[in-house]
Amino acid sequence: MTRFLLFVALAAAQPLYADSHLPPSYLSDRQLPNPNQEAEAQALMEQIRCLVCQGQSIADS
Repeated sequence: MTRFLLFVALAAAQPLYADSHLPPSYLSDRQLPNPNQEAEAQALMEQIRCLVCQGQSIADS
């Protein structure tokens, strides 16, 4: 019975995590209004590595 309740709880919680917290796709190619913020964002995208693209930066993938 405990396993069944655990399964039901996990199955019910799964849709809660399906929602993406990413911005809408129409915002993906826009620049930030502040040039300093845009430069910081570009530098951050060069540092963060993509898990799917075998270690490429996010800016390259």
